[in-house]
Amino acid sequence: MQRKRPCAVCRRWFLPDLRIGNRQRACDDLACRKELRRRTQASWRARHPDYELGRHMDRREKLSEEEHSDSAVQCCDALSTLPWDVAQDALGAKGADFISIFGKVLLRHFQDEMRIQVFRIIGESTEIHPRLQKTRCAVVHDFSL
Repeated sequence: MQRKRPCAVCRRWFLPDLRIGNRQRACDDLACRKELRRRTQASWRARHPDYELGRHMDRREKLSEEEHSDSAVQCCDALSTLPWDVAQDALGAKGADFISIFGKVLLRHFQDEMRIQVFRIIGESTEIHPRLQKTRCAVVHDFSL
């Protein structure tokens, strides 16, 4: 005999499907099933952070030379000026992809650091020279002729 159990998302009690049994954690509501699926996928991605990166690099390695030459390493404007064809010839597709991804990570890190430095400088300058308070304009209009 099957027993009711609470839905992992909405916490309402439901009777699991006989074919699924104790493995069913969400009720029959489509929104609950989607939310549970989203949670489990996010949990899996959090436990395996390098999985997608490895898959991406494997896919690029499997490309034929003709296809690979057409699809150059995609990266941001700051890194697009580098000779990626030379890197691909010297390091292979996997090595060039690694360098590209590593460059993007470094670039993002230094951009974040620059933003932090700018905020610190702005904060220090306001401590030295506090902004002037806005005052009301005392312009008087005389319409009498």
